[in-house]
Amino acid sequence: MDNKELEKNIEPKENSANNNENGFEFPELKEEAKIQNQDVSVPNNNIEKESSNIVPADFSSIFHVESEEKNEPQQVGTQAPKVEVPESAKDPLKIDDKPQKIKKELYNSDERLLYEIKPEKEGNPIVVVLFFCLLFGMIVALPYISKKISYEGGGTPVENNPNNGEEDDMYQFNKSSVRAKLGDLEFTNFVKTKKNNEYLLTFNITNTAEKPYRFEKKYYVVMYDGDLVVYRALIHSYDAIGSNAAAEITLTISERGYSKANKFKIEEIPTAKYPEKNIIEKEGEYQVLTCTYHNDELKYYFLDNQLSKIKETYTESIESNINYEAEKRKYQEMSRKYNGIENFSSNFIITNTDFTMINEFNHKDITDATILSLKNYSFFRYNETKEIVSFEMEGRGYKCS
Repeated sequence: MDNKELEKNIEPKENSANNNENGFEFPELKEEAKIQNQDVSVPNNNIEKESSNIVPADFSSIFHVESEEKNEPQQVGTQAPKVEVPESAKDPLKIDDKPQKIKKELYNSDERLLYEIKPEKEGNPIVVVLFFCLLFGMIVALPYISKKISYEGGGTPVENNPNNGEEDDMYQFNKSSVRAKLGDLEFTNFVKTKKNNEYLLTFNITNTAEKPYRFEKKYYVVMYDGDLVVYRALIHSYDAIGSNAAAEITLTISERGYSKANKFKIEEIPTAKYPEKNIIEKEGEYQVLTCTYHNDELKYYFLDNQLSKIKETYTESIESNINYEAEKRKYQEMSRKYNGIENFSSNFIITNTDFTMINEFNHKDITDATILSLKNYSFFRYNETKEIVSFEMEGRGYKCS
């Protein structure tokens, strides 16, 4: 067989690449086999895979990873010895039949997956904001709506007992249907009026208890201009209200309470909660508290914060009172009555333009029972404190300093 014929037979067939184990053809190796051994017979259909002189393809040299050990050069036609490579030195990008996963630990040993945050579903923030605005508005408006229904419908608000710590109910002056309750008392028909330069508050009290009410507790009509307290009127009377009976009460109030107050509440204020009162004026050994209202002036004398004596000066002029003659006869009779009391001094002075009544007494010389019998709210008992005298006189329209 000549060389031309041999080359013809060595020419790969159409499917020889598929029959080869590694899927590649190496014609140069086949040529070398021909030169080294002339007696090699090549089959017509395929090249023998078991040829001892043909080494299967080794791609390790292409993707070679260097290690600390040096590999000896490989000779053609011989099997290269297998070199063990440490796992840590293996190339993570080595091409294989299957895709290789890249391990992060090989590049950054400190990197760890602690928590995976998944994207939340998108919501509409406007809807959430509107919901909370609506909820807040309902909470704020609820007390007003409740009282609005009570005022317009003529109903009675929730009873406020000053001893149970409940919040006081607020009422409006311009509502004729107001019915305020405090304990066994019901308050209705609140009207503010001005008469003879005096500012008055008139209302009715109904006693729903089974026993008479004697005004033993210190109840006040607390008057507001918005959220600002403008006046506190002390509810008082020397006449008791019988069981299931009613009475009309008239209180003297301040000009500010008359003109500014638009709402009010009924509140008990115990004497223990009265604010402290400082007295600057002194007369001898006494501290003097002076309370005035229009043409009436009272001086209270204290020793060691205990009331010891009282002096009142009341003056009425012809020009200031259209009922001057009637008022003069009224106070003249009052002075005559006071002079009939032992240790009580009352002088009544008449001029062409006015009259003046001067009352004076020392508490050591008059019993408390005698003072109470006079039914004069300006005359306090012996040893009363300056805080009680000042606060309650101011609750009757006076200014005390």
